[in-house]
Amino acid sequence: LKNDPDHLNDVEIANFDSDYFLKDDIFLSLRDFNQILHYRPSENKIIRTISGPFSSQHDVDIISENEIMIFNNNNLLKNGKNSNLVVYNFETKSFSNIFKKELDLLNLKTRTEGLADKIENKGYMIEETNGGRIIILDKMGNIDLEYLNKSKNKLFYLNWSRMIDDPKKIKIIKEKFKNKK
Repeated sequence: LKNDPDHLNDVEIANFDSDYFLKDDIFLSLRDFNQILHYRPSENKIIRTISGPFSSQHDVDIISENEIMIFNNNNLLKNGKNSNLVVYNFETKSFSNIFKKELDLLNLKTRTEGLADKIENKGYMIEETNGGRIIILDKMGNIDLEYLNKSKNKLFYLNWSRMIDDPKKIKIIKEKFKNKK
């Protein structure tokens, strides 16, 4: 292990109960162990550890009542593989990929950080941190938007981007910035 063995990349708190986790359970992404820990604060207990086809993973998100999505940096597999989105299904205890072929065609690679957010009923927003790129895919895996954070020939990293799709929050933000230069 590196000199930061308990490096914590992300924390996801459950905001509802399911058959596989309880409201307020916490999912922790431990980079150097290549694991996701499922922790229950009410019992001060680790419920499960999830290890699988991912390495140096970052973002972990609950995407349904029986699945989590993991942004897989894929760093330790020194074989030129791209970063990807891995889904763990609690019911079947199996892993799958979301849009692997599409993300491979986009040559999605970020050695550090990176994230993906499910946009309710629309698709996914993916941040390729080191590449300075945001990609929004629709539900079918087609590119809705691709943004590259650069000026002339200089590329700039992105860090922990977020997609706001809640109409109430959008309205509040618009009001705050109304008439501002």
